[in-house]
Amino acid sequence: MGRDVRGRPVAILSGRAAEAAHERGIDEVVLSLSRTHDVAVANAVAMTDDVRPHADEGPDPKKEFQASFREAKSIIDELERLQDGIMDTLGDDGPAEPREDELPLEGSMGE
Repeated sequence: MGRDVRGRPVAILSGRAAEAAHERGIDEVVLSLSRTHDVAVANAVAMTDDVRPHADEGPDPKKEFQASFREAKSIIDELERLQDGIMDTLGDDGPAEPREDELPLEGSMGE
């Protein structure tokens, strides 16, 4: 085990282990170390070029725009369905005037 330039632990393979890793396309073994007063744990992950994230594989702006457009369209469609349902409930007369028992009492609105 050694440390990289940032001080993180790295596995240093040599001999047959290094040969086997090279044959399998493993170019790095990432380590994670943790300990308490009583217990220590270590995890090792063999990294190949196939599983390593690449900087140029960022989000596709065109696909993100298409997804946001589809989401906005579905919201507009839902609002139109709600509006149609409200208008059907109100009928052709438009909104009904509130009944006297539905009117706010004087002083109940902070007056």
